[in-house]
Amino acid sequence: MSDEQEVEFNLEKAIRDMCVEYSASMIRTEAESDLRKAMINDLSERASIDKKLLRYCAKTYHNQNFGVVAAQTSEAQEFYANIFGIDLDTLEEKEEDPDADE
Repeated sequence: MSDEQEVEFNLEKAIRDMCVEYSASMIRTEAESDLRKAMINDLSERASIDKKLLRYCAKTYHNQNFGVVAAQTSEAQEFYANIFGIDLDTLEEKEEDPDADE
C-alpha cells in the first residue's frame, strides 16, 4: 500500500468527532422531548383533559397497540376509542372470532 492510500487513524480526533455528533443528537432528542411535552400541556390546558390521559392516547397511537393495552383502564380505552372512532363492541367481536367475516 502506498503512502498516499494509507490513512492514519487518529483516535483522539475520532473521539472528539463522535462526541460532537453525539451531542448534536442529544440536542435533537431533547428538543423533540420538549415539543412532545408542550403539545400535551397546551391541549391539556385548552381542553381541560388530564395530561396523563393525553400522553396515554398519544403513546398508544404511536405504538399502534390499542388491543394490547385496552384492558388497562376503561377511561383511557373509552377516550381513545372516541377520538379515533373505534367501536368497542365491534372490536371485541372481531377479537373473539377473527374468522367471522370470511
